[in-house]
Amino acid sequence: MTVLNNPKWDRIYDVIVIGFGGAGATAARFAADNGAKVLLTDVAPLYHEGGNTRYAGQGVSSNHNPEKALAYYQSLYDGYDMDKGVLEALTNAQYQFPDYFKKFLDSTPISSLEIMKNDPSMPRLVPEYPGKPGYEAMDALLIHNGSFDSALWKKLRQKVLERADKIDVWLNSPATHLIQRPNDQTIYGAEINRKGKHVLIKAKKGVVLTLGGFENNKHMIETFLGAPKLKPLGSLYNKGDGVKMVSEIGAKLWHMSDYEALGFSGFSVDLPDKSSGHLIMKWPSVSRGSIIITADDGGRFLREDEENKHGHLKDHDTYTIPTPQLHPHLVFDQTKFDNFKNEDIPEPEFFNVMIKADSIEELAKKIDADPRTLKQTILDFNKFAENGRDIQFNRNPETMRSFDNGPYYAVPLANTILNTQGGAEKNSRAQIINWDNQVIPHLYEAGEFGGLTGRLYNGATNLAECLIFGKIAGENVVKERALVSDNDVNTSASVVNDNLGNNDILNNNTYQNIRVGSNQLLGESNIGMGGTLYALVTFTNNKIAKVEFPYNHETEGIGSRAIEKMPDRIVNANSYNVDVVSGATVTSNAIKDAVKNALDKRNK
Repeated sequence: MTVLNNPKWDRIYDVIVIGFGGAGATAARFAADNGAKVLLTDVAPLYHEGGNTRYAGQGVSSNHNPEKALAYYQSLYDGYDMDKGVLEALTNAQYQFPDYFKKFLDSTPISSLEIMKNDPSMPRLVPEYPGKPGYEAMDALLIHNGSFDSALWKKLRQKVLERADKIDVWLNSPATHLIQRPNDQTIYGAEINRKGKHVLIKAKKGVVLTLGGFENNKHMIETFLGAPKLKPLGSLYNKGDGVKMVSEIGAKLWHMSDYEALGFSGFSVDLPDKSSGHLIMKWPSVSRGSIIITADDGGRFLREDEENKHGHLKDHDTYTIPTPQLHPHLVFDQTKFDNFKNEDIPEPEFFNVMIKADSIEELAKKIDADPRTLKQTILDFNKFAENGRDIQFNRNPETMRSFDNGPYYAVPLANTILNTQGGAEKNSRAQIINWDNQVIPHLYEAGEFGGLTGRLYNGATNLAECLIFGKIAGENVVKERALVSDNDVNTSASVVNDNLGNNDILNNNTYQNIRVGSNQLLGESNIGMGGTLYALVTFTNNKIAKVEFPYNHETEGIGSRAIEKMPDRIVNANSYNVDVVSGATVTSNAIKDAVKNALDKRNK
């Protein structure tokens, strides 16, 4: 927190929105539509903005009956206290989403329930907890028949860019502190690291926090979640900046120990050179046959064939995320290895990180497990398989086969984290409150920072929060009384320091510097994850000789797989029509589209 009596402002805006994901884009858009001049700032570099909205499934939780939906969400709190008014704001707005999509997103929504009826392969995430009171009222909406393709995010981002006269966008510009008036604790600005300088930006109407969670902050993960190691599946830029800022001003915190995961049983294959995990939604083979998931000591600690609910597994009368481990493993025998060799493995590096041993004791030593524990675990598993009953975790006996006599194999796993829910507590108007349950003047929040989920998560609710509370925050902050002092310039937003720039996206001219040779063509595609993807295609003797990407804005650790592997496939086939890279489908298709665009130019 920065308390200043008479600050010298570098810029003056009506509203500052900190965090350019789905919630931030929505808050900025609705503040601008209500007459505000807005600064939208984010820590991520150019074309990596978007927060977790960019990586999410793109579904938005909705309902057909707000009263039943309220009962459903209340049941998910499982004994936790929750402000009924906040939940009513959510469920009432969810009910209005069909009109919201048409009016504000230029889209006719598509029901996930309808898609699931026609596509058995669609993950059954809606509703996430069937059987809970009111579950039959729940649905999730999409702006088109597709998922995990950033379609909703691109729409929200475009709505911001269409308002460039009212919304300035700063990227690679993290906010570090909120600025609070000393006399009444009102928030009226923020300190931002812009172009290597700490600048003071005034917000005459207020500040909206939409920074996401702390999935990439190891200290916060250890402190609040009690986990030694979690691999993020979403944005690499959610580092808990919001938690730091609101802690300085005495905001009340909630849901700090709650987080979601995804992947098979909440895991991904642990690749030591990757900071993020590779999301694999379905991989039935890892829970069929002579295969188990082991904890650090070599013992089983979950039912391998249970379908997880955002990482949560059945725990007596509720659902919890199993205790995260430092080095869990998939452990299997030669028969299962042979099965894997004949399958389409969704993790390309699976066999590269595999560990082999002739005996169970040797394998245990190689994976840093207790040899006696691992040996007894496999003996017990074999007995369960032979008897047709898993008395430890109740795994379906039809999925179990006794281990053979070796050799044995292990593949390292990592517990995943999709997003955290913790942050400041808010009321139904999206205003942040303090520990005395009093509103902190002129301070709002939306999205995953201070998310509503306090116990069990219903799929697609976080994106619903982005759209609902982003709109509520954007509209309400503009209604605040403007804080004007004698040293302010009397305009709605004043530029005091012209060296800071206005819109880092629209002012970007990087691609004008791409040099295209006489035997080259430049293709482009807008269907990737990170904005426009350019492919520079070199031809030799009328054949594709090289495919390069002058600037790569695709997802780190995920899209980069396609960036690395697709060029060789295209060159070898002399065609854009090649197989996509497993786990990087969106980027692969964008590369194919960009190369096709270049080839089309050659054929004209």
